[in-house]
Amino acid sequence: MAQTSRRTVKYTSKDFSSLKEDLQNFAKNYFPNAQKDFTDGSTGEMFIELMSYVGDTLHFYQDQQFKELYDVDNPTDPDVVLGMARTFGYKPHGYTSAQGKVQISCVVSASSTDANTPDWNYTPVIKAGSYFVSNNEQNTKFELLADVDLSIGGTLDAPRTYSVNTVKVAAPNTPISYNVTKTGYVRSGNVKTTSITVGAIKQFYEVTIPDTNIVEIISVYDSDGNRWYEVEYLAQDRILDAIPNEGTDRTEVTSVAEYITVPKRFETFWDKDGYIHLQFGGGMLEDVEDDLWSNYNNGFGIPGMLFDQGVQAIDPTNFLRTRTFGESPANTILEVKYRTSYGAPDNALPGTITRVGSISSNFVAAGLTAAKKNAVLASVTITNEDAAVGGGGFESYSSIICKSISNSYKRRL
Repeated sequence: MAQTSRRTVKYTSKDFSSLKEDLQNFAKNYFPNAQKDFTDGSTGEMFIELMSYVGDTLHFYQDQQFKELYDVDNPTDPDVVLGMARTFGYKPHGYTSAQGKVQISCVVSASSTDANTPDWNYTPVIKAGSYFVSNNEQNTKFELLADVDLSIGGTLDAPRTYSVNTVKVAAPNTPISYNVTKTGYVRSGNVKTTSITVGAIKQFYEVTIPDTNIVEIISVYDSDGNRWYEVEYLAQDRILDAIPNEGTDRTEVTSVAEYITVPKRFETFWDKDGYIHLQFGGGMLEDVEDDLWSNYNNGFGIPGMLFDQGVQAIDPTNFLRTRTFGESPANTILEVKYRTSYGAPDNALPGTITRVGSISSNFVAAGLTAAKKNAVLASVTITNEDAAVGGGGFESYSSIICKSISNSYKRRL
């Protein structure tokens, strides 16, 4: 049996001229009778140049990809960097806001039954969403993240104190009122909302929020009142959520963390221009089941395919239409609430968050005097003993590359 001669192929050539020369030599060596005309106008030369052009183009993009992967300090194509991050399961962060603790104080009259303590009935609840303002160039707003109930005792991370505000002259050492102070947590940024009209159902519906410097998506509700939850990835169907505590210790522990199932969900990602995108699930068919085996509809349920219709080809894209990756909104209006930030300028030094912007409050006790309640609310002051920090800009591309590669290695372990 005649042995087939081994043909030598070089894989080091990358540019058009080198590839063209290699192809010409290859044809001359191994196909001398089939290809003899290498002039510019010949058909054979046309195909050689076409393949050289394709090879040159592919090598160019290949080199660019490797350059973006390994030249961490000088990335040139943000799309490649962000795409690589999504592939490796790393989610870059956009702008970040400053966070910190503030001390909220108010003046409360002494108790009519015990002058050595404040009248706790007149200590208000400062509601989450109230905001305060720092004394910087941006007049940065700091939003209160959770209710601060001054009528109940504090915890180690959110203590409550009170001290005598003044002393009654007619009866020495008998307090008239007290300064009641409790710690709350705040976060900088402006809270905004935008409405998005959604038409006919679309698989993996995607929308871009027309604003920059976005820190986070706070909430998404549709016009039917349904909440859509943010997840790390669309296959994640359960998240931890804060549920109001109904136990006997609810005064100290206002909420508990529980896992909830979220069929209405979305994930977020950033583009190179600093805009945030919301991508919803792929569930498009109203009557499909999450369990593929039991789905007889639309011709791709396994029992229906094998027994009812006989063996046939399966369109693999149909599997993405189930609610496995969440639902997709349709014929509704989405109300998106989000937070923006100035970044690093939001950071506040100690003692600089001192202005009350807008507060929302209520009193737990009933039957209180309106004038005394208004006086207490008018006395509310704010300060921060510690710095509020954490504000920053969009994550650098070199950081995204390093963390993406690190995240990829962790997944392999």
